[in-house]
Amino acid sequence: MIETFVPVVAVLSMYVPSVEAQPKVKIEVQVIEASTELKKFDPKLAKLKKAFRGFSGATIVDQLQANVSQGSSISLEILRKSRLLKVTFRELAKDGSIKLKVAIDAFKFSAETVHKKKNATVVVAHEISETSAIFLAVTPKLE
Repeated sequence: MIETFVPVVAVLSMYVPSVEAQPKVKIEVQVIEASTELKKFDPKLAKLKKAFRGFSGATIVDQLQANVSQGSSISLEILRKSRLLKVTFRELAKDGSIKLKVAIDAFKFSAETVHKKKNATVVVAHEISETSAIFLAVTPKLE
């Protein structure tokens, strides 16, 4: 009985999906407040300055880095209130692009993002007043 059981177990173990085999990405999120009343841009935002057209200043108010497996999410409470930012790693496409879902339920905001270039950053915005907006800069990096 043992002789026939061992080969069956070996065959079954080849078909069990491994958690290790799932792709992982490091997701970096910057929560940025931009305003027409601010007069200075945070130096860390130099590469993203074009995204803040119409605003005279911007500052990073929160940030997060985490490793995430495909199908999993990271969450961050933002703006010193009970507003939850959730980023979900949806898919690693065959062409190497990374698909994410970025959502803030309190703002009724949800966006699907596709990052085609290696370490590409996508910036999305939500207006919070006539003079300011919250920007989310999301960068996934394949681990």
